[in-house]
Amino acid sequence: MPFKHFLNTSLKFERTHQLILQCLFNDALFLKAATGLEVENPQVVLEPVKSLFDIGILDPDGNMICLIELKMWSNLSNAQLERQRRYLELTQCPGVHILLGASDLQFYRDESYDDIAEFSDQRSCKVGYKELISILERFASLSPAGAPITIIAEDYKEALQKQEKYINDAWLDSSASLHLRSYSAYSKIRKYLINEAFYIYSVNNPGGTAHILNDDRSWTEFLYQGHKFKMYQEILDLKLMIRIESFGAPNAVKTSLKQRVIQLLQQKDPNQISWSFSSRTSKYHKIAIYHPVMKTEVDCEQVATIMRSLNAIIKDIVRIVEDNKTELEVAE
Repeated sequence: MPFKHFLNTSLKFERTHQLILQCLFNDALFLKAATGLEVENPQVVLEPVKSLFDIGILDPDGNMICLIELKMWSNLSNAQLERQRRYLELTQCPGVHILLGASDLQFYRDESYDDIAEFSDQRSCKVGYKELISILERFASLSPAGAPITIIAEDYKEALQKQEKYINDAWLDSSASLHLRSYSAYSKIRKYLINEAFYIYSVNNPGGTAHILNDDRSWTEFLYQGHKFKMYQEILDLKLMIRIESFGAPNAVKTSLKQRVIQLLQQKDPNQISWSFSSRTSKYHKIAIYHPVMKTEVDCEQVATIMRSLNAIIKDIVRIVEDNKTELEVAE
């Protein structure tokens, strides 16, 4: 089977990328282009650290000189990142996170900021489509024309370019999976929220998998009528929500709180959003739901602006409704 045809039919599988990268990292010139490491005759091993990294690079003496995590469709969780960070710190070995598919959309990188570098205390970095394509271009330009390894790099680069375009444009493709559409849209919103605590991830709920853009700093704990609650905002499956988590409060108390929050939200929302307030009461019940228009980059920037303003509104509402407030404090 021609290599290009093989790529067209199998590039959606993480294993395909792992095998191609194994081949490329065996080349000292590619290793240098990808990591800056200069080692003659590098050796590549798969699964070098069980459940932690996917690819390891050894020098000729068998010393581990780089550990690589490869992700495509599954979540790279904060817990996994922390385990990897600790291991890289313990071993003093540099890392690289090659993130493709939905994982590329989950984490942000530009010329001045890198999510993975931040999460790993600079012990690793993100290599997404943009970075990997650039590495392949640089490697192919330095390698002998027509050599098998050069052809592999060039064909792989072309296939990655096609896949990157499909994934980046998935937010506008109604035939794409909800997972991919959500992550593609969230990545457009989140680039306007860098250095703020907004995270993209998925969770498995009883009703199915939910895809979330969460504002970690909006989570605010408070007491209402003697019961503990948390209020927060998130986009879940492309719907912006203000939600409340309750801890054993009876439905009457939840309903009372919900009505009070709706009243205050309508007063304080400077965006005058067309919220929907009809939803059932549950442990993680929805207070307000908004279906934002996301058809252009400008729309996504506007959603980011709304989410930034809602953070402050949530905290202001909590300040008013929480227990033990005097009339003067509420008035203020």
